[in-house]
Amino acid sequence: MRIVTSGIGVLAVFAALTAVQAANADQVDQDLSEHSTQIHWPGSPNPTDANVFSHNEIVIDASCDAVWGHLVDATKWPSWYPNSHDVKIISGETKIGPHSRFTWKTFGVPIDSTVAEYVPGERLGWFGYGPHVAAYHTWLLVQEGSQSCHVITEEATKGPAAVSTRRTDPAGLHNGHELWVTRLKILSEASAS
Repeated sequence: MRIVTSGIGVLAVFAALTAVQAANADQVDQDLSEHSTQIHWPGSPNPTDANVFSHNEIVIDASCDAVWGHLVDATKWPSWYPNSHDVKIISGETKIGPHSRFTWKTFGVPIDSTVAEYVPGERLGWFGYGPHVAAYHTWLLVQEGSQSCHVITEEATKGPAAVSTRRTDPAGLHNGHELWVTRLKILSEASAS
């Protein structure tokens, strides 16, 4: 009887671990299934060729112009988004603009980014390249009423580092960006009041 009980206990632990791994492994697939048809993808990486993909969205009780102001003020990201460090705009502006180039660290990786899409108050997207990874990160802001902004952010990454991340922490990019949109909401709503 004792052997059977131990076997059942091991099976229960194995089932619980498998369920947790499946939930995390499904995050990339879930995000891919929710990707926005309104997002512009100027090339690769994109949702069709990504090794890792994230989709996050949130409604912020502030105007899209207010939200936009925080997004383009990239050198201040580290003060409110703890997953960004050492942001430097190489192209000389005080805020990122069309075709700006900036370097930074995110997810512990040094990234060299170049803005590819820039529609003030509505769309911002950049390519980013780091060791063994290429990414495209995009933001879509949609005004809802006079004082709410629906924010959608998506990122497609590919390369050996992305393949490794998909195996070891498939929900990592999603979770990091969830923190980003949540902090953006807190900052934008506090600034609006």
